[in-house]
Amino acid sequence: MIERSRCAAIVTAAGGSTRMGTPKALVEVRGRPLLESQLDALAGFGQRIVVLGAHATEIRQALGDRLTGAHVLENPDWPTGRSSSLRVAFAAVGDDAVAIAVTGVDQPLQEATLQALLIAFEPAVQSYAVPMVGDRRGHPLLLSARLRDPHLRGLADDTTLRAILEPFAATAIAVRVESVASLANLNTPADVARFEKS
Repeated sequence: MIERSRCAAIVTAAGGSTRMGTPKALVEVRGRPLLESQLDALAGFGQRIVVLGAHATEIRQALGDRLTGAHVLENPDWPTGRSSSLRVAFAAVGDDAVAIAVTGVDQPLQEATLQALLIAFEPAVQSYAVPMVGDRRGHPLLLSARLRDPHLRGLADDTTLRAILEPFAATAIAVRVESVASLANLNTPADVARFEKS
C-alpha cells in the first residue's frame, strides 16, 4: 500500500459552475461545502493542491481557514478548460511524490475507493489506477508521478488527461469498487439532490 504522505492530490475547482448556478466548491452536500469535504477526504496526503478560477475570491472568503494546509492556486486561464487547471496543478507537484490523485470538486470522494486505489496501485510499474463500478470508469484517478515529465506538466489546452493517458493503458490497473458514488458528477442542483438520497 502506498502511504498517503508520499502522494499528492489535485482538486480542480476553477470552472464557472454555470449549470449549478453557484460555485460548486461551496455547494453544501450532506451539510458541508463540497471543497471542504474533498480536502478532508484527502487528509494525510503529502500535498493537497486546489486550483481555483472563476470564483476564486468568493471561495477563499467563504471557506477561510478551512483551506488551511491546502496549496491553493489560481488559474487565470480557466475559461480555456480543465486542462489548463491540471497543468497549473501538475507544475506544483513536489518531486518527492510517487503518485498523484486527481479529481474534480464535483466528484465526491469516498474513503473506501481511495483506500482500494492506494492498496492496489504500484506506481513504480503501473502508469495509473482507475476505479471501476461494473463496466464504468469512476473517480479519482491515481497516476504514477513518473508521468509528470513531459506528459502531465506539458498538458496542452487542446487535449485531455484521458488522451494523454491512453498510450499508457497497457500498464494501467482497473480497481473494482462497490460505491456508485465513484461515478457521481455533481453538475446541477438535481445531481446534488439525487446524490444526497443515495
